[in-house]
Amino acid sequence: MNRKIQDDRTDNPKLRPQLILLLNGWLSVAQFGTGSLKDFENSIKSLKEQASRVNKNPDNFRTIMLTYPKVIADQSANNDKNRYPLTGTIDQIGSDIRRMKEIGVDHIIFDYMFAPIGSNVDEMIDMSKKLSKFAR
Repeated sequence: MNRKIQDDRTDNPKLRPQLILLLNGWLSVAQFGTGSLKDFENSIKSLKEQASRVNKNPDNFRTIMLTYPKVIADQSANNDKNRYPLTGTIDQIGSDIRRMKEIGVDHIIFDYMFAPIGSNVDEMIDMSKKLSKFAR
């Protein structure tokens, strides 16, 4: 059985080993205002360690990140200490995207459902172009 992806229900440590036996990837959701990149990194490490424990190659365990970037044009967003991941200027969000790549994200999906541009296709395409350059 080759199933593709599991979502954030893998947070249950008792359920993870059984899921990892069946799956070959993880779909995570990163919403602005929640969590930290360090928390996400720890989750990826834990999943890959558990994949190794059940004799799966952790390098073949894929991570896909569904994101809701919140671009703030105001330069007051430059206070990185109090900034949540994927919120801030294009460059700050770009820095988060680069960090996600470093910690093992294989694919990033930008979703603008909750953003002011969510009803304007041209603006969504433009924003995706600006952000995707950081993922290459």
